[in-house]
Amino acid sequence: LASKQGLTARDAIELSERDAPNRVPGIFSLSIKASGETSRYVYLNTESDYRDRRNVSVVLLPEFQKAFVQKYGKKAEVMLMDKNILVNSYAKRIKIYFYSNGERTEKYYFQTHIPVKSLKQVRFCETCT
Repeated sequence: LASKQGLTARDAIELSERDAPNRVPGIFSLSIKASGETSRYVYLNTESDYRDRRNVSVVLLPEFQKAFVQKYGKKAEVMLMDKNILVNSYAKRIKIYFYSNGERTEKYYFQTHIPVKSLKQVRFCETCT
């Protein structure tokens, strides 16, 4: 499946909702406003609040994180903060469950994730919005 070019965060959300649970390949133009991390992944978010319905999370896989630091000498979440980037990957709607006392509840919300494994998938883009 060919990747569509010039997609925005809104496009990623709308297309991944429409095509759920399938992946939507594309080249996404994103503005990074916040970041977060878990033990394995770093998340670059297009909104200050990652729970915002308009947010798209670029999920940096461990191999990307390692390669980025080797190439640039800094963590991606530091260098890409407040930057516009082009990401060649796919968007996918992910169900995020709420937990209470360590137990998963029936409550959930959706996030749109765009995973990144290779440095080739991300470019800085000064002219993107």
